[in-house]
Amino acid sequence: GTEVQFRYLDTELDPEVNERQLSLVHTVDGEPPYTLLANTVVNPLNNTITAVVNELGFFYLEVPEKIFESDFED
Repeated sequence: GTEVQFRYLDTELDPEVNERQLSLVHTVDGEPPYTLLANTVVNPLNNTITAVVNELGFFYLEVPEKIFESDFED
């Protein structure tokens, strides 16, 4: 495989996002389906995210969905 590495800025992330939960998704042509790259490694110290891939294409930084908190469940 080939290692790909991307750099991101802290200002691009929502302050509530835990950087260690970021992942990369891949698609061959920029359209769904998107494949989660299970071997994603995040380094918050230098703002990089790395993964090994078997084919090139389009890569997107995936931010985990925020948990919806409702006030009516006390």
